[in-house]
Amino acid sequence: VHLRRMDEFITRRREVAARYDKALAGLDGLEPLSEPAGCRGNIYKYIVLLPPGADRAWFKQELAGKHDVRLAGEVYDLPLHQQPVLAEYAGGALPVAEDMMRCSATRGLRQPGPELTAVGGRQRSEVTEV
Repeated sequence: VHLRRMDEFITRRREVAARYDKALAGLDGLEPLSEPAGCRGNIYKYIVLLPPGADRAWFKQELAGKHDVRLAGEVYDLPLHQQPVLAEYAGGALPVAEDMMRCSATRGLRQPGPELTAVGGRQRSEVTEV
């Protein structure tokens, strides 16, 4: 059933992600992870990076305590080509993916991806207004 609606789900995720992009544009301290040129992701996760040296745990605690905004779980700690289940397909180092995982492990925050479609307009506005 979900496969038949995949295009619809991805379209909706991308619409919500575009709203987040617009709301966060020019905001100091948060850098949305952008898609590389020529690529089109399914926005499984909407990721933003804090500045180097920022305390991610403190930031998340402040959002929850002061604004009642709770961000989703953490970003994966290994890129796909290093996941044990995919080891037989690995074809060598991918330094950009590996660097991104190092950054996201300490600076990454994510708003839910699949759940983006379940977050109502009012809730999305509240998240971006914080």
